[in-house]
Amino acid sequence: MTDRNKRKGFTLAELLVVVAIIAVLVAIAIPIFTSQLEKSREATDAANIRSQYAQVMTDAITDGGNVNGKDVYGAIDLKQKKDNWQDETLGNNLHGLFQEIVGVYPKVGGTAWVEYKASESKVILHYEGEGSGTGGSSSGGSTGGSDSGGTSGNDISAINLVKNAISISSDDYSYQLSKGNVYKIGNKYYVALDSQNYKKPEEAGYLYTELRTDEKIRTNKDLVPKTEYTTEKTDFKDLRAGSLYMDDNGNVYIYKYDSQGSQNVPPTSPSAPGVWQVLNYK
Repeated sequence: MTDRNKRKGFTLAELLVVVAIIAVLVAIAIPIFTSQLEKSREATDAANIRSQYAQVMTDAITDGGNVNGKDVYGAIDLKQKKDNWQDETLGNNLHGLFQEIVGVYPKVGGTAWVEYKASESKVILHYEGEGSGTGGSSSGGSTGGSDSGGTSGNDISAINLVKNAISISSDDYSYQLSKGNVYKIGNKYYVALDSQNYKKPEEAGYLYTELRTDEKIRTNKDLVPKTEYTTEKTDFKDLRAGSLYMDDNGNVYIYKYDSQGSQNVPPTSPSAPGVWQVLNYK
């Protein structure tokens, strides 16, 4: 018998195992690759928006008056293939440049452009387009199904709550706060828990609750049974200072403090918010 006849090949079972391993590796690699590719597209969009922001602000400083980036430089064609920012940190950091967001979040096949309003000393980011309807991460959301419409049901996000926030100088002690209003102080957003003269957040004790733009807004769909023995009484899990809730009528509340004990039930009404504070955002 020759050496050639003594050689053995792979068995069918061994080949099937190899094929199965390759299939598993491919199944793991494709989503990772797709996710990284989408983040790369989002980074490009964010860089283009920042570039137009710099151009608009340069014009505003040099010439004064209003500057419409869409008219001057043209709208930015967005590259991303999913609605909203999948990279929440990237979206939140970008939005920190602007005092107002129109359209709330980027849409697939949509555009973006930057505007400066001299009369209000306000820089505005506009998102336009219909989108894919597939939604995105929790940092975004839609407002009533259109770019600038009202709020409806669960179609609202924390970013939309702060788009009309009132900016306050950190040293303006003469300013009168209004309970339930959203204020921008420095690079953060706060909800006033009382109507009184302004104080810095670090000096104010329980005067404010910070509103985080990446916070999920709970609804009654997120309620869970208080115990495993009954489904009649329900509450929310893992509430903290700044947690958000929207009732069936579209009223949005913020959870006041961390030390609320077992008071995890939703508010009964805007006039009886309990451990929650209703927001003045509409």
